[in-house]
Amino acid sequence: MIYKGFEFSRSLNGDDIVYIARNPVGLVIYRAKSESDLKKVIDNAIEERRRREEQVAQNLQAQERSKNKRRGFAAKKKEEVIAQQPIETTTATPKIHRDSTGKFVSQSQKKEDIKKSFWDQLRS
Repeated sequence: MIYKGFEFSRSLNGDDIVYIARNPVGLVIYRAKSESDLKKVIDNAIEERRRREEQVAQNLQAQERSKNKRRGFAAKKKEEVIAQQPIETTTATPKIHRDSTGKFVSQSQKKEDIKKSFWDQLRS
């Protein structure tokens, strides 16, 4: 039997017969001892869902009204635009190339003194 989009069926739970309501996907949503109790549960759930939707709609309308009230009292602010010439803040990027070992090296790294390794210090 189908009632308000839910399919009713009976199920044995031990020695007890339990009535279940499944949604269109086939998942069990409600269980009750009798078919009339199951109908009451479904009616109550649908009524509760309707009340929640109405409450949400009322809350949204109240928020919109409060926003409109705030907009009506707020003074319009006009900001003056100050025109300035742009200042160049970027610097030229150093050229990067590969050295003989295949590593990337920039020209600024070439100019710096290369630190000697432990073995180079021993040789000199």
